[in-house]
Amino acid sequence: MAPIPNRPLSIYEDFYNDVIEGIEDNSFRVAHNKKGHVGFTNFANACFCNASLQILLHTKDFSELYQTGGIKQHINEDNNKNSKGRITAWLSAIANFYFFGHYNVINNVEIMEQLLIALAEDVNQVNYPEDFFSIYLIDVIAAATDYEAKKRRNMSSSVNDMFRAVQITILDCPCSLNQKIFEDKVVLKISLNINVTFDDNSNVDLLGCLERHFQTWTANVRCESCSQTTIPAKIYFWRLPPILIIHLGRWTSLGIWFEFKFFVLIKKS
Repeated sequence: MAPIPNRPLSIYEDFYNDVIEGIEDNSFRVAHNKKGHVGFTNFANACFCNASLQILLHTKDFSELYQTGGIKQHINEDNNKNSKGRITAWLSAIANFYFFGHYNVINNVEIMEQLLIALAEDVNQVNYPEDFFSIYLIDVIAAATDYEAKKRRNMSSSVNDMFRAVQITILDCPCSLNQKIFEDKVVLKISLNINVTFDDNSNVDLLGCLERHFQTWTANVRCESCSQTTIPAKIYFWRLPPILIIHLGRWTSLGIWFEFKFFVLIKKS
């Protein structure tokens, strides 16, 4: 992806400066920082946000774009769906303070997935991206070809290229209606067995979690042909990205995702 030449970036610059000033004015300084330490100190339950930032800002190819400001030359302010560089400016400012090591983070939110989507859109070179239908009844190869063609027309982004995986869910009804649902994933969320604890790292079996994730399950959806309300389903990866982020966690009875670990798998060049 080539840089956009001679493009004023007043929105990016103004927002970057505002974030820098906001951090300096509103964040707590660490009184005694240990030599060599980076990142933010946890504030209340801010470990969720810290974990997201940690995994992103220690992914070398990605982090360097934001620390150096090199990403801003790719921002497309003509794209009608992005933040005009505001999200990119926010992360650039955060990245610089992250490796300065004197500030606490103050937000307690899980930001990674939506952050990556927004960052990808900020440098999307397509000016008027559109949403498109991604449920198919046709042959899987033809469906994948159509999906990728539509995706190329609506997304041209260096950030998206780093993290974009394509997942396909196949709903195979006994009546012979076979649906294929394609969707992009920048973070793969894998559910843990409810009995797994985190006291011992050996208790977290990534391969076992992946095997459970990709096994056949029953989807509570209505078939458009025979009106059956439960259909066998299976998930596959159609495309693997250069950098795959796997998020291990589980749901509570209240629907809250908690106790997670991150794995980053980087494809060897």
